Amino acid sequence: AAKDLTDVERLAAQVRTSEERFREVVENISDGVVLTDAAGIVRYFNGAAEKMFGWPRDGVVGKPIDLLIPAKYRTCHPQPTERGLLASAHAIEGVRQDGTSFPAECTLSSFPVGDEILRVAVLRDTTERNELTAKMMRMDRLISAGTLAAGVAHEINNPLSYVVANVDFAARDIAQIIGSQPDAA
Repeated sequence: AAKDLTDVERLAAQVRTSEERFREVVENISDGVVLTDAAGIVRYFNGAAEKMFGWPRDGVVGKPIDLLIPAKYRTCHPQPTERGLLASAHAIEGVRQDGTSFPAECTLSSFPVGDEILRVAVLRDTTERNELTAKMMRMDRLISAGTLAAGVAHEINNPLSYVVANVDFAARDIAQIIGSQPDAA
């Protein structure tokens, strides 16, 4: 019986260590992690999610997930129905505590725990990435405009150079003609 108790204690210690390790990983990743139950009530909210949404954990846990979703999308988020990945890294819009919205990438999956289906969302704020993409697109347009302007300038300068060269040639000819004629005075 003492050996059985020792085995149980050893297994309990292993489970605690495993849970602590898992919690440390989830708390220290840069992506937001939000766990909800089948009713859409937030059950877990990691530190990255706190930073992303501007809500303290205790202000979200126990409340509906709708708190984090813009009103226009509240009725259209997918409901967990079975185990597995529901969508892979799709674009969503989140809403911060101050009411501002932000673009995010979300991977959503569901899994059963006992007789309940839980849903986990792993979120990444894409504001910075979207701004960089927009800047790159503006730079591409500026490069295209510069290339076009250089081409137009080249096309204008070539005939202009021809005209200037011919005017210079004609001016020299005229100067020679005028210089070779006797003075009419």
